[in-house]
Amino acid sequence: MRLLLTENFEFMNDHLSDPNILLFHARALSPAEMKAALEHLAQCLLCRQRSHEHFQATNAYQASTINLSPAWQFRHEHLDAEQLTALVNQRLDSVDEEVAQAHLQTCHECRCEVQSLRAFQAELKTELRHRYGPKPAPKQVGQWKSWWSAWQWKPVFAATFVAVCVLATILIILNQGKRQTTSPIALASPSATASVINPSPSTSPAASPSATGLVPEETVIASLRDHAGMIAITKTGNLEGIPSVTGELRGDIVAALRTGKLKKPTILNDLAHDVDTVRGKPTDQAATRLLTPVGITVLSNRPLLHWQPVEKAIGYEVEIADGRGNEIARSERLPAATQRWQPPQALPRGTMYTWTVRAIREEPATTALPLTCRFRVLGTMEARELARLKAQANSHLVLGMFYVRVGMLPEAQQEFKALAHQNPDSPLARKLLQTVQAWQ
Repeated sequence: MRLLLTENFEFMNDHLSDPNILLFHARALSPAEMKAALEHLAQCLLCRQRSHEHFQATNAYQASTINLSPAWQFRHEHLDAEQLTALVNQRLDSVDEEVAQAHLQTCHECRCEVQSLRAFQAELKTELRHRYGPKPAPKQVGQWKSWWSAWQWKPVFAATFVAVCVLATILIILNQGKRQTTSPIALASPSATASVINPSPSTSPAASPSATGLVPEETVIASLRDHAGMIAITKTGNLEGIPSVTGELRGDIVAALRTGKLKKPTILNDLAHDVDTVRGKPTDQAATRLLTPVGITVLSNRPLLHWQPVEKAIGYEVEIADGRGNEIARSERLPAATQRWQPPQALPRGTMYTWTVRAIREEPATTALPLTCRFRVLGTMEARELARLKAQANSHLVLGMFYVRVGMLPEAQQEFKALAHQNPDSPLARKLLQTVQAWQ
């Protein structure tokens, strides 16, 4: 039987040649060639034996095995940011936990991401051990208890104390009765008496909000329910409900509650997409391919870079550079099935970076126009302030305003979503959330 094959096939006495057998095992033949080779092997015992010998030689004469282990089956099921965080915080259910652990056995990238998150949590734990703010005054319960116990065993002192209390009560009652009898306003107008005479001394603290910790309703211009309680802004500009926040962040919160508007931070303008004059292409076009991080600040100093696949690409190369164009990290040639990469070493904090993805194509060997975007790694002092706010403020509004200030827009959106959920009827909460969503 003579096979009708393309010019790549070579025959000797109507049998498959050794190069053709190698191409057949490598699946490098065209569909028509593969079909013709299979038909010939089905009828030719000699070629089948030669094909089997080539296969055994290629596998070093080892027995063929099929790997059905969970680690091999889930090797391509990469973990996203939410799954990684839930895994580190032990919030996955038993099934998801088993799948994630199986994937980590074969995926170096996801293992590095988990190790990075755990290292950052360990770094934050040292910060959370410190206490920020004045030292609380020691309680005097023991002193009062001992003083009262001493009085209890002395009947004379106890009787004197009771007599003084009774006498003071009688004097107060007599004094109020005298005022009601002699007051000309009380004789002229009972309604005026209600506005002048205080019927109960216990109502006097209402004039002093600081004495009770409450703000009179007529002085509040905006208020929100938060995870830590009620937060209110008064007409005089006092912010109630979050005493642990000071400085410029407190001023930003006051301005947001007064006006219902968020001021766009300058860092977002610095990270915004512009025209890449070196390569002659708009970076906005790259933003449709590069997914994250794009124009934002990230907490991790080993961020996971993620992009969309490029058509006809057979591989990718990723590069991270600082603001001056100096190369900081570069990947090896990544396979076409990979659209994520994490730098092997930690990036210096508080610095702005540019990351570029080059798509490599097969025929002819060309490189597509690179895709470029910017991001920034949160500074060391900012990370410490974030740890303090999480430990002390425990407020969606405070954390959301901090994230906006440093340019961490995805995290800010999550906090303002939680705030809007706690205030479903508040136009102010919805407006803050919509402003952050419009910036992304």
